[in-house]
Amino acid sequence: MTTSTDPPVLYNLKHESPRAAESSPASAPGIVYDHGHGHGHDQGLPLHHRPPPPQLHEHHVIKRRRITKACDFCHRRGRKCKLPPGVDQTSSSSTPGLPSGHITCLTCVEHGATCTWTRVAAKRGVKSKSSPHGSSSRGGTAASPTTPSTPAVAGDDKAWAYTEARHGDPDLVRGLLRIFFDTVYPIFPFFAESLLLAEWDRCRLSSSRASFACLMAVCATSSCHVRDGAVFTLGLSVPVEPRHRQAYLEDARRAVPRHVPAADCFPYLQTLATLSLAAIQIGDAPLLHQSLGLYHLVVAQHNFHNESRWPPDLDPVERHVRRQFFWSMYRLEVHTALIMGHVVRCPEMQAAVAYPSMPPGLDGSLSTLSTAAAATAAAAAVSGVSGSSFPRGGWLIGWNYITDLYRVLEHVIVRFRARKIAAVDRGSLYGGYGSIAPPVDELLTRVLAQRDALPAYLARAQPPSHDIESNLCGFQVANIACTIQLLRMTSFSCQDVKFRDACRAATELIEDMSQTPVDYLRAIGSPMLQELAGVGHMLTSFIGRQLHPTEYQHLREVM
Repeated sequence: MTTSTDPPVLYNLKHESPRAAESSPASAPGIVYDHGHGHGHDQGLPLHHRPPPPQLHEHHVIKRRRITKACDFCHRRGRKCKLPPGVDQTSSSSTPGLPSGHITCLTCVEHGATCTWTRVAAKRGVKSKSSPHGSSSRGGTAASPTTPSTPAVAGDDKAWAYTEARHGDPDLVRGLLRIFFDTVYPIFPFFAESLLLAEWDRCRLSSSRASFACLMAVCATSSCHVRDGAVFTLGLSVPVEPRHRQAYLEDARRAVPRHVPAADCFPYLQTLATLSLAAIQIGDAPLLHQSLGLYHLVVAQHNFHNESRWPPDLDPVERHVRRQFFWSMYRLEVHTALIMGHVVRCPEMQAAVAYPSMPPGLDGSLSTLSTAAAATAAAAAVSGVSGSSFPRGGWLIGWNYITDLYRVLEHVIVRFRARKIAAVDRGSLYGGYGSIAPPVDELLTRVLAQRDALPAYLARAQPPSHDIESNLCGFQVANIACTIQLLRMTSFSCQDVKFRDACRAATELIEDMSQTPVDYLRAIGSPMLQELAGVGHMLTSFIGRQLHPTEYQHLREVM
């Protein structure tokens, strides 16, 4: 007795199911016929009697694959990453979905950006709470309009720490810190440098999540200045790779929690403010609006605009730094409102914060070059040469005067926009009352006259030197010259100004800029260029008017 085994069941080229094969009327037991469209004389033969089919896949067709990871530039801006035609899109690299080789996408070519593929892709699924990357939003880029990460859990501070593999070697980070306090601090004194550096040196660059956020924001802003060559002392410039600059921006954003506790309010405000400076320098409008929006959210939540609500146990140094910081951000707010057209979200008439004044015993410069300046002063004392003619902290006089200019500029902006508001029907609440704004013309006359009362060392910028007080005063002189003319030109746009007055203001600006060492103008960077462009924009309004040939020639010379 033999046991019969069924022959193997073969299926046709249409992948017919076994149930369909058994129910087919043309099928013999154990034999399956091809009911599809056969080829030639083989049609209709049992499949196990037919010759093997020809090798249809001798030449494998390369399937075009979608790029699942965009380049860094396209990902930050949410743009479609377009590759040049004919480029192999298969994954020949270690990361699936990336194009093979080092190429430049067409989007980066159109925008003149450096095309890099160094971003680490975010993992899907539930993120670990113990990782700084785990609480980030998808992508975690500097310009994506997502919310910051959630608050860290207890014992999470170890995750928010400097790592050499991601952030570069310690010498690079310390070089970026020197650049920040040498280049950015004279205009935006957000920190007390001596206290900040002492903390970072003691705790290996980051002692907490808030400290790590400040460190990353400072490095991000400095690296953006290095990229554009906007550095005051060129000898301090250090090479920064694009992946490090991107890591600084991403980690600074991720380190800001969604709910800022009152105890860490000020460090996170400093982080958001410094991120807004980086956004201005690189021209990233979404990141700028996001950083400023979150800044004003925290200000409103903790009443930072009223110094009577600050912690009562602040020492004089901390209170001084907070005052400098608040008015620095007010000036930045007015600047961006004029350049970008948004509203002033923190009016000066509602700010209950005093002007900064140098407290006793505090170094007026708070600069990394203080050691060099002290050495120079000691050498001068030994040789019998008199020391610096710039008093300690004297630069704050010019700095506070610039704040006065911005306070008047805010009201000029309001008056400039009043014409657009008048065209909108908002009811008759203020009918018959006229303007409730302060007398802008009187304020403008008064603040312009105060320039003549400034100390002599704020009249003209001295060339860069080892005297840090002289350098700080030079920054204020350059900023005063540009801000005054911007204020005058903006006020001209609110009234029927004469062509001769506008050209005189522009000529005075040119003369002031020509007398200012270019080191200061280069270091201020994009904010200075935006203010200068604003003056040029005001002048262009005369091009469409009827001008005398001599006036037109004068306009061309000024432009």
